[in-house]
Amino acid sequence: MANLIYIDLVPQGEREAFANKVIEVSDKLGINPNWLMQVMKAESGIRADIQNPIMMQGGHATGLIQFAPNTAQKLGTTTDALKNMGRIEQLNYVYDYFKKYAGNIKSYFDLYLITFFPAAIGNNSDSYVFGGIKDGTPTDFAQKIAKGNPTMATSINGYPAVTMASFKQYLKNT
Repeated sequence: MANLIYIDLVPQGEREAFANKVIEVSDKLGINPNWLMQVMKAESGIRADIQNPIMMQGGHATGLIQFAPNTAQKLGTTTDALKNMGRIEQLNYVYDYFKKYAGNIKSYFDLYLITFFPAAIGNNSDSYVFGGIKDGTPTDFAQKIAKGNPTMATSINGYPAVTMASFKQYLKNT
């Protein structure tokens, strides 16, 4: 069995098959499997059934990489179906989500950015605000992103926001 970080979070009887699937998915994506393990650890504790409320859209993000309802639908499933899948089966959807980015994921940062807010790809300026800024103030959408992700948030003119700099700092701490 591969030496993957956080593999101890997977039940003993499932570890080998899960590790093999993580490596298979990572090989297809051309990435380091530990990057995928890091993202899954940060998003769900490597749990397929975990759900968290989504402040911006309503509903719940679900699973290993916290699929939003609209993302699950685009992948031909639902968050309810994902919640009821095992880790190994759900990794097929993890692959489906990332496969359009295969060959362009050069780091853990890239992989996590695609997971968290793919609209930010290509906007690596530290001052970039997830969700936008207007007249020096984070938009309502940007503030919702920050409120939903307080460990990534900073303040701009007294309003909560997630900037690329605060996102990078969060990644350094995970």
